[in-house]
Amino acid sequence: MKAKLSPAETEIFELIGQGKSRQQIAHVRCRALSTVNNQCLVIRLKLGLSNRDALVAEAVRHIENIEKNTIVLTNGHVLP
Repeated sequence: MKAKLSPAETEIFELIGQGKSRQQIAHVRCRALSTVNNQCLVIRLKLGLSNRDALVAEAVRHIENIEKNTIVLTNGHVLP
C-alpha cells in the first residue's frame, strides 16, 4: 500500500477484498451508504488508484496475500 490507511479504512478495504458490496459494508459497519462511498473514495485516493475496479482488484490481491501468509494448523490454530 502506498499510504497508511486508518483502521476503519483497512476494515473497509478488506471487506471489499472479500467480495462485499458497499451496501453490505454499510450494513456490517452500521454506517450510511454515502459514508462508505466517501470512505472508498478516500481509500482510492490514498492508494493512488484510478477507479473502483482498481480498488477492488487491489483489495482482492491484499486478501490473497494475507491468506498466503497464514498457516492453519490441524488443531485449528492459526499462525501468522
